[in-house]
Amino acid sequence: FTLFFILSLFFISGCVHQKKTIQKFVVSQKAVTGKNTFNSIQAAIDAIPENSETPYRIFVRTGQYYEKVTLKKSNVELIGEGKNKTHIYFDAYAGQTYANGKTWGTPGSATLTIQAANIRIENITIENSFDFLTNDALANEEPKRVANAQAVALFLESKRKKVFLKKSSWSFFL
Repeated sequence: FTLFFILSLFFISGCVHQKKTIQKFVVSQKAVTGKNTFNSIQAAIDAIPENSETPYRIFVRTGQYYEKVTLKKSNVELIGEGKNKTHIYFDAYAGQTYANGKTWGTPGSATLTIQAANIRIENITIENSFDFLTNDALANEEPKRVANAQAVALFLESKRKKVFLKKSSWSFFL
């Protein structure tokens, strides 16, 4: 009986401490088909089930991804092929009108907005590509000069979220 009890404890403790399997997605701009393969970063994020505790790794292939990304799902890794190879960019600015006369506002101008916990971003450049410097060089009375030209690359919506950035870069102007 004692041997059975000891073996049962080992089995139970082994089950309790097993790591969760990471689900893997791939994002590629090339015509790639297959399970868990997407042509945009947002599409891969949207495919993650709501309130999933399973960790997801989204491998983003080399490319220029012009998209505005919102990450509301926790336990996600965005892994690129190199900060000089994998580039997410968008050109919104705070005063820009986008739909039904609404403006982005400073937080809304972000290329990548994170509203989730336990996020890891690695080997990716995140850029707000609005040309702030050209706009700023225009005279105040110049009709082409835009007001409210703040442009955010990465916006973390909460102070209590754990976000890890490694071998990544971001650029923006406020």
